[in-house]
Formats: sequence, structure tokens, C-alpha cells
Amino acid sequence: MSESAHAVTARAPTAGSDLSDARAGVAQRRSSHTEPFCPKHHLNARMTLFDALRQSHELQRRLCRRLVRIKPQDRDTVFLTLKVELEAHAAAEERFLYVPMLMTNPGLSASRHALAEHHTIEELCEDLSVPDKGTAAWLATAKRLSDKVHHHLREEERKFFQLAGKLISDADKLTLGRSYLKDLVHMRQHYAQAYKSLAVDRQGAVVPAAS
Repeated sequence: MSESAHAVTARAPTAGSDLSDARAGVAQRRSSHTEPFCPKHHLNARMTLFDALRQSHELQRRLCRRLVRIKPQDRDTVFLTLKVELEAHAAAEERFLYVPMLMTNPGLSASRHALAEHHTIEELCEDLSVPDKGTAAWLATAKRLSDKVHHHLREEERKFFQLAGKLISDADKLTLGRSYLKDLVHMRQHYAQAYKSLAVDRQGAVVPAAS
């Protein structure tokens, strides 16, 4: 069975939903500086590994778009949030998707290619980890990072996930999904602690540290 058959759809609000709570939720999301991914929404017994991976993918896309459009003086926090998300996601994904795929003959080549792209993204992040983020050269490198991230995520979702969905059992998709989400939060905490400007909240999201 294809992994896409397990996609979890959002439940529409019922007529009896509290309107004020709904408005408050919308306002909170709009006010979020980095639109953090909130794992508490995804601790669902039927969420597969691929569903969980796509949630982080969407956050990475949003942060990349924001990074190349935001004012120079605001780039530092957005970049560090993106860097932490990329690092945490890569670590958890490699442990709970790439390792199982590397153990299969059909998944060997695709996994090696994906690992190489993770390494390229890591190198671009290191190139951007400089004090002065207001230069034209820095922005050009940030755009290269954004392009590479978008390419990697698109290729992964269109090709790698389709192959992995055929090789990983339905039961393992659920088990690996839970393990991935737990490790993602753990690795966010691990990487975010290197930066005084960032913190991980109780919901597992990377947020600006309280001043």
C-alpha cells in the first residue's frame, strides 16, 4: 500500500465550536514570528512517518521563504530557527527513515543521494553562520540554501517517499513516525541550546528566547 494512503486530513470545525477560541487560535498563528511547527498537533495514533516528515518539510519551506524576504536586521533569529530545524530534522530523518532504507537493496542508492544533499545543506548553513548577515553576498548564499532545501524536499516527497512507502510496512510507518517526532523535539532542544536567542517551548517548537 502506498504511504500516501495514510495521509491524515484536518477535521473541519463543528457548528458548536467556540468562535472566540477559534479566533484566538488564528490570531496566535498570525502573530508568530517564525510560524513554528507544533508537534502536539501531530501526536496522533494514525500518523505515519511520512505525515510527520511532511510537517517539518512545510516549516522548512516557510522559514526559507521568510529568510530571503525579511529585513537584514531580522535575519539572525529566522536563520538560526531554520538552521536548528534543518539540523534536527536531518538527524531524526536519517535515524528513522534513511537507516531502514539503507538496509534494503532498492533503497541504498536513493538513501546515499539524500544523505549527500543533507551534507550540502549543512555546508551552506555553515557558510551563513557569520556575524554580518546584511551583505548582498550573504543574501545570495541564503537564496542558494533556499533553492537547495526546496529541491531536496520536492525530490524526497515525489520520489524517495514513494519508494520508501513500498518498502516499509504499514505497522513500521506508524512506529517510526512516533519515534521520529520524539527524536525531532529532542534534537531541536539539543541544537537550540547553542544559541541564547532561541528556546524550545513545552510544545516542542523552536521559538525566540524570552528576553
